[in-house]
Amino acid sequence: MTIGCRTKYLVAAGLALLVAGGVALLMYLHDYPVHHFAVVRGGILYRGGQPDSSALGTMRARYHIRTIVNLRGRDDKAGWYVEEERFCGAYGLKLVSIPMANPDQVRGNLGALLEVMSDPANHPVFVHCEAGSARVGAAVAAYRIAVEGWGLQDALAEAKRYRFKPEVNLNPQYVKVLKELADGEDRHRLSDAGAGPAPKAVR
Repeated sequence: MTIGCRTKYLVAAGLALLVAGGVALLMYLHDYPVHHFAVVRGGILYRGGQPDSSALGTMRARYHIRTIVNLRGRDDKAGWYVEEERFCGAYGLKLVSIPMANPDQVRGNLGALLEVMSDPANHPVFVHCEAGSARVGAAVAAYRIAVEGWGLQDALAEAKRYRFKPEVNLNPQYVKVLKELADGEDRHRLSDAGAGPAPKAVR
């Protein structure tokens, strides 16, 4: 093979790899509308990072989402929140905002979350934070334990696959409550102590 032929071959092979990579990326984006997206329980609960209107439209069409749970808290001055609120208002989705970063509302937040996620009237539910890792990890782990009967270690192992880190930020406090749930704590009692204001729901 001459140098010229070899160069053409390498260029062609490189272009083929780029095309294949681009196709793979498009397929990934098509299948996963937001970062750390996953089906927790088909027809009931979905998880992920912050969606934009396009991702919300995809999830509404594909998964028939009826309720959005925003774990970043309500922020009327933030573009992402305004976009999400407008989308929910336009298509009749329920929007529930729960400030999971508030250290004074750890138990109350998980209690409120479990009420929303376990209520059939809200299904299917999409729960998100910013990256779909920490706050969503705690939320889904609570659902796995309190509603589906998972053990603590199995629930945490799943959360860690989505980059949940038990030792950082408020996660140790949430893990403590998860352990209580795994030990038999009634989820309906979580809001008895440390509960903040009722989560804001927008239809």
